[in-house]
Amino acid sequence: MQCIGLQLYLGFALDHITEDINMQDTILTVYQLFIFNVFLDSIRAMLKGFLRGLGIQNNVLPYHIICQGAIMPGAISVLCFKMPSLEDAPVLGAWIATTICDFFLFLGYFITLQRANWHDISINVVKRVNQIAGENPEGDDEEIEMQKRLM
Repeated sequence: MQCIGLQLYLGFALDHITEDINMQDTILTVYQLFIFNVFLDSIRAMLKGFLRGLGIQNNVLPYHIICQGAIMPGAISVLCFKMPSLEDAPVLGAWIATTICDFFLFLGYFITLQRANWHDISINVVKRVNQIAGENPEGDDEEIEMQKRLM
């Protein structure tokens, strides 16, 4: 829905944004990638909140280090400055690199959710709820009983 709204906005507002023909060409060149990137960012933000709620947000840190620390700078360098077909539109190369990294981060989040140990997560959620409620802060007895019931 966001993509459709952004596409309609561009259709109505492009002439009002700028009258410079070169700028309009640049906007038209990168706009489709920008719309796709908005979708990927929205999905990633939703999954990030889900991972944080489950308490496993630290499991995606290696994906962020690899994607944003290694792949993105290399991709920007190659796509913006060393790709002959993108010499006239280096901004397009930067958007392509960002889209690639956002897609890899989305895959990393998805893989983390698929490989999550739901048994451990459920035990940690019960511990946190008990701590918040102020009931048996250590939770040793309840944890042992719950593990016996789950097995």
